[in-house]
Amino acid sequence: MPFSNAYKQLLVYALACGAAMVSSAAEMIKANGELDRGSYIIANVFSARSIDYYTLKGGGPESYKPEFTSHGFRYFEISAPTTTIETNVVVKAIGNSMPLQAHFDSSSKVLNEIYQGYVWVQRDNSIFFPMGCNNRAERHPWVLDAQVTEQAAMLYFGAQGFYEKWLNDFLDGEMANGFMAVVVPNQRGGTDPIWAAAAATLAWDHFASYGDTAVAGHYYPSP
Repeated sequence: MPFSNAYKQLLVYALACGAAMVSSAAEMIKANGELDRGSYIIANVFSARSIDYYTLKGGGPESYKPEFTSHGFRYFEISAPTTTIETNVVVKAIGNSMPLQAHFDSSSKVLNEIYQGYVWVQRDNSIFFPMGCNNRAERHPWVLDAQVTEQAAMLYFGAQGFYEKWLNDFLDGEMANGFMAVVVPNQRGGTDPIWAAAAATLAWDHFASYGDTAVAGHYYPSP
């Protein structure tokens, strides 16, 4: 029987499911508590179904934890093949090692909640590389999206190594004609001068935030 659980904020998770058959995730639920997979929701997540399948071996307790995928969600559902299976679920918020190094607090409850929401979103979208969106089929490192968030991320988080690694990906993925892709590492092809400018702006912001001349030197060589 399926059951659902809710969290106040969107999480990126890996589910460790004891003896479960299918785990599903979504941001919305219906009035009856079922996950909302209506046409609007499906259109919003594109092709990301956010469903993990596990085939039971049988004969004793089993556990499953996906190692190569993650899902952004507010609600999740576990479906077991019978009503007699006991299911234990552990939800783990995951992200790269980026310690919070600054804090915002004010007398405004609304502003404080916006800040807390930002911290969650930034962490949820920083897994291996800056993601465009963690809950739909845009779990890719779109470089223009990262240009919008990089300064805030470097201000609030100790993200020096995180962005240094990603800047190295830019160099590794540079095309023969010198162009940069719109997704780095390049998974989709295509280029655009405005998007490709992320390499230069990111390198500069990295230097301005952390004073690391070695990384910036790859993009701003001495005359």
